[in-house]
This record gives sequence, C-alpha cells and structure tokens, in this order.
Amino acid sequence: MNFFRQIRKALVTIGLVVMLSTVITFSFAPGKSWANPLLTPSMDQPHALVAAINQAQATAKKIEGKAQEGIGNMTGNLKTQAAGKVKQFDADTQEAILESMDNPNYKPEG
Repeated sequence: MNFFRQIRKALVTIGLVVMLSTVITFSFAPGKSWANPLLTPSMDQPHALVAAINQAQATAKKIEGKAQEGIGNMTGNLKTQAAGKVKQFDADTQEAILESMDNPNYKPEG
C-alpha cells in the first residue's frame, strides 16, 4: 500500500512539473500576467530573441561541462575532466562575448 502511495506521489509531481514547464515555455500566461514581463522582457525584437537563445546555449554548455568534469572526477579519467573544463571555458567565453555586445563597457573578471 505504501509503495502505491509513493508511485502516485511521484506521478503527481512529474505531472505538475510537466504542466508548469509547458506553461512557462510556451508563455500561456495572459498579457497582463506577472509571468509574461518576467519571462519575455523584450522578445518582440529579433536580436533579443537570438541573444536569449545564445545565452541558453552557453548555459547548457556550461552545465554539460560541469557534469562531464564531475564524471571525470568520479572515474578518475583525466581526459573527461579536461574535456569538461574546456566546455566550461567555451561557455564562459561565449557568455562574455554576449555580455560585451549588450554592454560595451563590460570588463570580464579575472
């Protein structure tokens, strides 16, 4: 009986996550909603959309690099660790380029 409760709880949680992510992704919120300005501040302009996509790609690459580095740390594989660090460096570089395009006075840290 307890096993079925855990399964039901997991399925309800998964369903709610899928529903919430769908609403956020496709912006089903009405125009006067608090979510619309927060999620899409200036997506009417094509360059803002391209910049947002590039920023998302850089973030995804950084997460992928951290995961790869973590796997390399767990297995002791130096090549995997190095490949993860390279992906993180590439993502940081891409983020700095995007930031410098948005803010001409941007000076990277370090």
